[in-house]
Amino acid sequence: MNDPIIITFSDLKKAFFRHIFALRIIAVFSFFCAFVVLLTKEPQFLAEISVRPAAKITDYYVKLPEVYRAFLNYPIDTNAISLEMHSNQVLKPVVEDLGLQMVTKKSFWDRCLENAKENILTACGRYSNSSGSFGFSCINYDRSEEMPIFLQITSANTYQIRSKEKKILADGQIAQMISTPFFSMKVDRFPKQYKINTPYYFILTPWEKVMEKIRSKLEVRPHKLEKNHLKIYFSDHDETLSSKIIHHIIQSYEKCIFLEKDRLFSQSKKYLKKREEDVFKQLDSAFVDYASNFATISDLKWSQEQMILVKKELGIRLLGQIASIIEEQKMGLYAYDTARLQQSAMSLHPPTHHLIAYSLLSSLMGLLIGYGYFVSRMIVRGIPISYEGLIAANIHSCGVLSSCCGYPLSQLFPSDLKTLRQICTFIESHKIPDRSLTVSLITGQHPDYTPSLASLLTLRGFKVLMIDCSFEQTMLDNESTLIQYLEGNIVQIPICHLKEYDKVSMGQTEYGFEWLVHPKFSSALLQYKQYDLILLTTTIAAREVEGQIFCKIADCIVVTTQTDSKQDLLPYITLPKKQNSSLATFVIIEENCQKIK
Repeated sequence: MNDPIIITFSDLKKAFFRHIFALRIIAVFSFFCAFVVLLTKEPQFLAEISVRPAAKITDYYVKLPEVYRAFLNYPIDTNAISLEMHSNQVLKPVVEDLGLQMVTKKSFWDRCLENAKENILTACGRYSNSSGSFGFSCINYDRSEEMPIFLQITSANTYQIRSKEKKILADGQIAQMISTPFFSMKVDRFPKQYKINTPYYFILTPWEKVMEKIRSKLEVRPHKLEKNHLKIYFSDHDETLSSKIIHHIIQSYEKCIFLEKDRLFSQSKKYLKKREEDVFKQLDSAFVDYASNFATISDLKWSQEQMILVKKELGIRLLGQIASIIEEQKMGLYAYDTARLQQSAMSLHPPTHHLIAYSLLSSLMGLLIGYGYFVSRMIVRGIPISYEGLIAANIHSCGVLSSCCGYPLSQLFPSDLKTLRQICTFIESHKIPDRSLTVSLITGQHPDYTPSLASLLTLRGFKVLMIDCSFEQTMLDNESTLIQYLEGNIVQIPICHLKEYDKVSMGQTEYGFEWLVHPKFSSALLQYKQYDLILLTTTIAAREVEGQIFCKIADCIVVTTQTDSKQDLLPYITLPKKQNSSLATFVIIEENCQKIK
């Protein structure tokens, strides 16, 4: 049976309130996890700058006259300068000039505490200050492995560099270069609050590793509004350092571009000079051949002055063409990406730390994810039956009862009384005159509303007999049961006459359900002709196979459910209809006991 899955708002609401405790734990856990992560995350100051590069490079070809091309087959070099801001040629000078290879190693907890402190200060509007740390520059360290060193301040302007073995490598002063067998560098400043004769631990890192870290934070992309502009972004926990790195990257890029341009222009000029000499040699050889050939085939004699004039004229034209090539090649170089970058004012974005707001948002996301998990699990395992779901699936239902429906009839809520009246109407619709109607009331372990239902049916003029089929209940030793009558131990059915209806108990036995389908039980029911309604009540769960036995012995069934799914109740749903009337109806028990006004 491939019925469509029907989910109503009531189902979603019940899924939420059914797991409200777990969802609260998930929300609180998500809040604290997000708060701790955001609090210990390293703050990043985002620096951005807008730059305008030179015109885009295109292939630049020189078109020469056919006459000149016959003399000179000159290949023009049209390779554009290919240089990116992410390249090693640009980033390596930045790393060395700013002294980024000197890295301070801290433990995980020290970093977390320091980040938490900075995040709290940032949230209060106070940002990090670069004067609170060492300042290095002009570091030259080309080894491929890391090198731990100790820097010990000896006075207000002097310091010592020691190795890991406490050996003195160099003595230096602020703003002066020092050189050791392994590296050279310059210390620009001491921390604002430094301690004399206290060793500070640093690790000299290879420039490749530092450059990869910078490359991961550097972003260059086209401007959204100005297509011929570029936006350059870089973030760092130090606001001063993030600004410095962007400026040094631009300066290094310009320097590399101009060096590359000068190199290409010098190579082109040297090559053209050589080609000029080759052209003059070819010109001399061509005139000698021309003079010798002309003297043999013609009687006309050219004077020496006329030959010099022709040679001079052709030479001037060739020199003009060569000068044109040089100028055009020079113009092509300037058309490359070698123009100075024109930069606009740089803006710096401090980190936004709305710790509480982001934590609340994470709590909400955790709540939604947890709720989605419970709803998905509910769909996989089967959606619990609800009144709205039954109506949407065109399944008969008498309504909803509260968890207080076990109160006496006079104390019931108006909503519960209304549902009991609908159950009475359902039972009446199956009543045949002059014949007892057997009704199975499968209530499960929910509150027992059957005494109130029997009382309400009695008030409607029906004579009611209730047979308690709860076979696990404890019986008194001297109490007679219907099982004893069926076994032949007693000769008369033990009926208890109450004020509003009669009642009989099946008794305690392990084989009670087998007795229900026994012919003797059917014969016993025929002896109750004086009753209009015979109510068979059981506390067995509707999903249990024993509950389906009542489908064989009853004329109609009232099933009470709370968390059972449609698949669990399928044996009752698929019962055949009789005269366009369902043989089974369902009553939903709500989880709260609040009076509905």
